[in-house]
Amino acid sequence: MNRLLILTVLFVLLNNLNFAQTGTLRGKVIDISTGEELIGTTIMLVGTLQGAATDLDGNYTVSNIEAGIYDVKISFISYETQIVTGVEIVADDIFVLNVNLEPVSVGLSEVIVEAKAIKNTETAIIAMQRKSATLIDGISSQQISRTDDSDAASALQRVTGISVEGGKYVYVRGLGDRYSKASLNGAELPGLDPNRNTVQMDLFPSNIIENMVVYKTFSPDLPGSFTGGYVNIITKDFPDRYTFQFSTSAGYNTNSSFNNDFLTYDGGKIDWLGIDDGGRKIPGEATGGIPALYQDNDRLDNVTRSFNKTWENKRQISFMDHSHSLSWGNQVKLGGKSLGYVAGLSYSRKYSSYDNGVVGRYRLVGSTSENLTKDALYDDSKGVMEVLWGALLNLTYKINNKNKISLNTMYNSNGEKLSRYMLGEVPSDGSGRYRETRTLSFVERSLASFQLRGEHFLENVSALKIDWLSSFSLSSQIEPDLRFFTNSFYPEASGEAAYSINTSEYADPARYYRDMHESTFDNKLNFILPFNIMGGASKLKFGGALVYKVREFVEKRYNFATQQPEKFNGIIEDYFRDSNIGQAGIDPITGNYGIYVQTSKDEDDKNSYDADQMTYAGYAMVDIPLFQKLRVILGARLEATDINAESRNPAKPKGQLSNVDLLPALNLTYSITEAVNLRAAYTRTIARPSFRELAPYASFDFQGDYVIVGNANLKRTLVDNIDLRWEWFQRPGEILSVSGFYKRFTNPIERTFNPEAGNDELTWRNVDQALVYGVEAEIRKQLDFISGLRFFRLGLNVTYVYSQVRVDERELENIHATEPEYPDTKVMFGQSPYIVNALLSYDNSDKGWHSNLSFNITGKRMVTVILGGTPNIYEQPAGLLNFNISKHFGKNIILKFSGENLLNPYYRETYTRWDEKNSWRSEEYIYQQYRLGRKFVLSFSYVIK
Repeated sequence: MNRLLILTVLFVLLNNLNFAQTGTLRGKVIDISTGEELIGTTIMLVGTLQGAATDLDGNYTVSNIEAGIYDVKISFISYETQIVTGVEIVADDIFVLNVNLEPVSVGLSEVIVEAKAIKNTETAIIAMQRKSATLIDGISSQQISRTDDSDAASALQRVTGISVEGGKYVYVRGLGDRYSKASLNGAELPGLDPNRNTVQMDLFPSNIIENMVVYKTFSPDLPGSFTGGYVNIITKDFPDRYTFQFSTSAGYNTNSSFNNDFLTYDGGKIDWLGIDDGGRKIPGEATGGIPALYQDNDRLDNVTRSFNKTWENKRQISFMDHSHSLSWGNQVKLGGKSLGYVAGLSYSRKYSSYDNGVVGRYRLVGSTSENLTKDALYDDSKGVMEVLWGALLNLTYKINNKNKISLNTMYNSNGEKLSRYMLGEVPSDGSGRYRETRTLSFVERSLASFQLRGEHFLENVSALKIDWLSSFSLSSQIEPDLRFFTNSFYPEASGEAAYSINTSEYADPARYYRDMHESTFDNKLNFILPFNIMGGASKLKFGGALVYKVREFVEKRYNFATQQPEKFNGIIEDYFRDSNIGQAGIDPITGNYGIYVQTSKDEDDKNSYDADQMTYAGYAMVDIPLFQKLRVILGARLEATDINAESRNPAKPKGQLSNVDLLPALNLTYSITEAVNLRAAYTRTIARPSFRELAPYASFDFQGDYVIVGNANLKRTLVDNIDLRWEWFQRPGEILSVSGFYKRFTNPIERTFNPEAGNDELTWRNVDQALVYGVEAEIRKQLDFISGLRFFRLGLNVTYVYSQVRVDERELENIHATEPEYPDTKVMFGQSPYIVNALLSYDNSDKGWHSNLSFNITGKRMVTVILGGTPNIYEQPAGLLNFNISKHFGKNIILKFSGENLLNPYYRETYTRWDEKNSWRSEEYIYQQYRLGRKFVLSFSYVIK
């Protein structure tokens, strides 16, 4: 019995030992000339019977290979057979072998090469640019890691022609957010900001991103509603082998870390999660409606007392910035088939603040004025705590080598808690009066995305490839309990100030509650049919798409009025005591009522709207190589769109837009040599008004101090685009390119003031025409041709843009009243005249040292439109200089140190003349100015690849 037990144990151990001595070979096979995946390629281990065929992605897997060194034979009909020597298979490990096959030109031959594993890096992005049918630029996860960017927005500003506004909004070639479009793995994303036409790109943490591709020219298989660029964020796919990564970092900001006077306020218990705990929601007593004054005073008093009484800023110590991320992935067998997965989690919390800010308000009072008149000048302080966390799970199941299905899921959440205090003199009346304003806000943003995708190869049906996508995305921006409190005071010689609330000059203390929810259904179906013409391999691609969007926007406003403003003594807590509210606060002499809340159903309806958009599309295009060197991509897309935006106030007109557009596209690529391309393209695209622009309701813009009203009569914009590019791919990872572009806009939508309105009222109108043209240049080059610079790499891209748009005739008449020389054209809103990105890298993999110095600057751009002849507001250039250095310890541990915003420039917005001079006559007038401080970060990563 004992012998039998011993023999059994030995048998199990020997079997386990034998099992442990096998490894796996994986990789991808592509056509080196076109970059296309080769389906059905045979991979064999020479001298064995083990092998596999590539699937519809060009991928293959050979399992259970005994440990040892092998020669691998890769063969495919009409391609040169390749034998890779010296492939070492290690027990319990995966060797990744990617192969580029070359089409046979004369006869069949074999090419013998030495084994080398190729990874998806910057080289892969440049290879993608080289084989693309259209003009594209991009950035890989490797490049993002080099520059230590934490999210998609900060990473994208390294791409040629990209600028980022406010750390969130991406402008391509300087064009505003209306002319850019963003997608996630090819699926359209819903908006996160009710006043913007694009996605806030800071919501995507960099650890979930594989790469980002920016399409500069349109092709019929892409949506037609972009002009500047189409940004596709591609999330991480499952790896060839088990991978694991854990990263943690701590950052110190010279302004806001461990700051004893960090400006904040008493919020919720889980603000650290970026989620309100319910303390900011509308009290239940107010949800049933609020009676008017003297209608039901007992109930009115009860509702008024039920609101949170926090209105005041406070100072307290802040913590340091910190972030953490975790990701892992692998391939496993399920039902005998490959199931790949990648999962990731991330969390970050950061603080920003300033106490040296300046806010100015000026106006031009007459055509002969030599200077602007000062209306107000404030000292400005602000503190912001921001949280971003997210989760990702991507699954891919290969049914067989010719069919696979993928499920991509993602959820990201962002919370921003803001506290702001402004104090300044109001010189317009010469009384020596001061004004102070407090702002307390909390914004929750979230995005959930669910994508089901399929890819199929029908070898027996003319080698037809089919891919499809069905996506559902839900976004929300919730702004609970946005609070404003403004008051005046007169300093007294005795040291005691006299306080007051002058509602004739500014609004009562107010609270806003805003909810926006938007869902997007995106469905796409594409067919790719190969065929031969004139002896060349060509493709016919056709398909369709259906996108449906629904948005609900609700805003409620509550004003806290009083008949006794003189009771304010400068202490807000005293002012809102229960003894001052309603009937308890009635003045026994005058009988004036105490503090009471007021709103109305009409007010709620007027500031809320519902909107939807349905877009149907069909397209067809051919990709034909002519005369060996010329590649022609020709086709058209038909898009039919219906948009409806309706205020909940039935008295308001309904915003509607219905169009059917045929959008042609011609892209030409001429290969001067194997490494040099000359590209040209003509395309037509469109730009539609956003829901907010079309919705005929009024809202108050707190930053600009005016009312914004939608225009139900807006038309879509047609844009004709001409693009040229010369590009030279010198070595893997290197590129030199020069591009030129010209865009003509018909019926562009521009922000403008309504001269017929009694108050300052901003709206949108179609104007006759606009044009944009410019040039781009990029170089990425290894500096090993210079002695002593073997490990250095230089990256530089520069964009110059000129834009011109006609001024609305009615607005121009209003401007000429105080500025008669103002021309009938101006620059487009948000347009930057130049963008510069530079990167100097040091990469010594043998020693494990990596370092980067990056610089980014964007030219001045119009960010706020001002009524009449008073100059518009321009954001002035502010150079961003970052540095990082990292050291690899062995295969698994990485330490990194980085410095951000090292120049710490002033962020400045100024009143800038129509000829774009920064000064007005002889003086510069500040609209807003502050500095955010330098930041230093130390991070640790543990990686298994």
